[in-house]
Amino acid sequence: MAEPARHGKGRAQRHGIAAQVAFDAPGGALHEGAVMVMGLTTGLWVSAQIRLCDRAFIPAAVVRRGDPDVGTVLLKINRFEAGVTVFTQTSTLDDEPSWSRGTGPSPVTEPEADAYIARQVARDPDLWVLEIEDRKGEYKINGKIV
Repeated sequence: MAEPARHGKGRAQRHGIAAQVAFDAPGGALHEGAVMVMGLTTGLWVSAQIRLCDRAFIPAAVVRRGDPDVGTVLLKINRFEAGVTVFTQTSTLDDEPSWSRGTGPSPVTEPEADAYIARQVARDPDLWVLEIEDRKGEYKINGKIV
């Protein structure tokens, strides 16, 4: 199957035909309907998340860059007064991309979230940290939250 000629605005071009695409979790795949189009590196997935946030006027920044091909991602979702939740990339028993709440079931303070992130970075030097400032709760994580 040919690779898409270009990516952007949630569409891929293949054989001159635009197709809707969805991004799985990092290291997952880019899908066109149910057909896998290509593997997706962590760096590309993070870039796509930054772009999606930018289009939705949600501030997002890469706080730490890890391995561009296969690094694991921590998502730090800062809801300000509502607290901070750090999601860590994982997978289900069926090998589907998913996320777990690394900081527990309830939001925590920003210093607690930063301490959790520091502990994880100390264990995994290839780790990415993407911080999203989502005061209104508009950012939607791709995949299940387990």
